Amino acid sequence: MSSVDQFESLFNAASKTVFQYKPPTLRTALVVTDLESSAAG
Repeated sequence: MSSVDQFESLFNAASKTVFQYKPPTLRTALVVTDLESSAAG
C-alpha cells in the first residue's frame, strides 16, 4: 500500500461528522398490562 493510500484511508476515517445526541420527543405513550382495569388505575 502506498503512503498516499494510507493517508487517504486515515483521512477518510477521520472525516466523519461528530455524533450529537438528540433525545427523542415523545408525544404519546402506550401502556400494555394484563391487570384488570380497576387494579391498573
